[in-house]
Amino acid sequence: MVERVAFFIFGLAWLGFGTFMLARPGSALRNTQWPWTRLPKWGMRTLGMAVLGGAVWWFYLFATRLRR
Repeated sequence: MVERVAFFIFGLAWLGFGTFMLARPGSALRNTQWPWTRLPKWGMRTLGMAVLGGAVWWFYLFATRLRR
């Protein structure tokens, strides 16, 4: 049960981080440390899309854990 809840919480965190990076890349770049601050805005958006893809993967794993 704890493992399922952890997958859900991590999925929500990845979803939030990815959405923030994609929607507000300038703010995301200001709130990070070097070397991430050297990324252009399109690079931060690309990273946000990758994180959102990771969130989808986490929710897929969460769904497979529920079926067990």
